[in-house]
Amino acid sequence: MQNAMKLRSIGPFSHGFSLLLFVLTVCTAWLPTTVIQGANCDCCQNVCDCGSSCGYGQDCGRYYYGARVGGMIQDRSTFRLGKITEDSNDVDPGFQQTYAEPGFDAGGDGPSVELFVGSRINDCWSAEGRFGYASLKDTGNYAVADLSNFSFQAGNGGFWVPFIDASALEHGRGVFGMRLRNDINVDFEYDSDWFDFGIDFVRNVTDSGCHTCNVVVGPAFANINQRFRHITTGDWNGPVQTSDVAENLDEWFLGALFGLRDELFVTSRLSLISGVSAYAYYHHAEFDGYQFLDTAGALGSTYNTAVADDTDNFSARLGINAGLSYEVNCSLRVGFLYRLESWHNVASVANPDLTLLYADSDNRWTGDTAAHLVDDQAVTQNFLATVEWRR
Repeated sequence: MQNAMKLRSIGPFSHGFSLLLFVLTVCTAWLPTTVIQGANCDCCQNVCDCGSSCGYGQDCGRYYYGARVGGMIQDRSTFRLGKITEDSNDVDPGFQQTYAEPGFDAGGDGPSVELFVGSRINDCWSAEGRFGYASLKDTGNYAVADLSNFSFQAGNGGFWVPFIDASALEHGRGVFGMRLRNDINVDFEYDSDWFDFGIDFVRNVTDSGCHTCNVVVGPAFANINQRFRHITTGDWNGPVQTSDVAENLDEWFLGALFGLRDELFVTSRLSLISGVSAYAYYHHAEFDGYQFLDTAGALGSTYNTAVADDTDNFSARLGINAGLSYEVNCSLRVGFLYRLESWHNVASVANPDLTLLYADSDNRWTGDTAAHLVDDQAVTQNFLATVEWRR
């Protein structure tokens, strides 16, 4: 079993303001006191000897384009469906316990790539188009041969999987979902596709040759498609039963980016790069889930159910990045970039928890609420090799 640690909520406004203030401080701290006259705007010019090997006054290219290739890791909340507890008739109302509740990491890792192309508009402004994609996967397993190692309060217990629509259908064995006692096996699969794109307008606010600081603004868009698969098998002293759950979540983000980029040359070719970013999004999410149950006669033969949900809210995305860049020549730069981002008010799936229906010593477990969307936080890390060309 994989247990995922619940992520702590990060205050998006206080942390984001602190990060922006820090980079602004760095930008202004390195601002040179000498400004060369005659520029087209009030941008600072190259006044030190440690600047880019291109040097101020040389044409390093109006157009630039490049790629960042590497890997991405995501941390997100835990996926849960089903638990081990007493047989419903063996315990008085209000005294049931949870003895085990498998949880799986809905996060994953995988490759990521970013492409960008830009053009200098004048000495102070440039415009960039960017597109990013990442594909993440995760798996998990929980297996119990039998329940003999669990000390139930009274009588026996079972592994219970409710209907994801929280229905409570009457039938001969009184099981509102699926219950297992032997050879319990749960397999979990998660995968997601991330698309991130936008148009950035970059304004130079400090340029001393050896140090630059830029403000970045522009429209921003993102799409995250997540797919959850949860397969449970086992038996209740009889034929094998199966629960197969597939849940899909599609999210769209439309908004704007505000960021700061900072670069400091430590030699004529090697520079330190850093930055912060803050995105404000309108967020729309759609969810649909399907469940197939073969309860080996408990419900006759098979049972199928489906659920759907959607939500609209506002989402925030905060990021910091740091890395190194090396200028091979006036046309080519290579480097490494690390990026940490926190996505707030993104969507996740909450599956039914078990609750008891009480009916004159004939208690029954059932789902409390149908599977639905809830607000969540996602934290992502990117490790990227970078290359940039200018012409």
